[in-house]
Amino acid sequence: MKVTSKLIKQLDGKPIRLTSEYANGNLLSVDSNGLISLQEPNPPEEYDQHWKLDSVEKGFLISSVVDNYLICYDPSAQQIKTTVKEKGKDCIWKVGVGGEFYQPISSGGERYLWVAGGKLHATSDGYLAENWTPLDIGNNLPGVYTEKHGGSPSSFMVVILVIIVFLLIYLIWNRSENNQF
Repeated sequence: MKVTSKLIKQLDGKPIRLTSEYANGNLLSVDSNGLISLQEPNPPEEYDQHWKLDSVEKGFLISSVVDNYLICYDPSAQQIKTTVKEKGKDCIWKVGVGGEFYQPISSGGERYLWVAGGKLHATSDGYLAENWTPLDIGNNLPGVYTEKHGGSPSSFMVVILVIIVFLLIYLIWNRSENNQF
């Protein structure tokens, strides 16, 4: 499952956790000083891994649940920052078809959220954009495999086994039909 505009509206500000395919099982986290990084699930108490994606006009805000840190872009420093008070256009994000978070740039193009070295950055290169995956929907925390691929390894194996059985039955039946002539 990936983050979509429809999902953001359905969540209606309910807390979720966020990861990406390049996070190696770590979750987007913010510490009590507003520093954003990737941390393993269930980090020490000083980290918050729960986020709200609140719909606003022309996009959504990404804010931490505990301290209400907003993820914003700082144009003067050309980097990602966190703030508790500011809710300007540099804090409003959109979601792309792959689940990436971006902001349109007034001079053209987009600015995407990107994780490198365990830290959150902004890039204008869409190929580096993270495809964000929501966790904790329905009060379950599926494994990384389930979230990333849409099913558990055991259900995948059952589907493969059923296909193999049907192919074997077909081949045996087809062979017996050919041998009768």
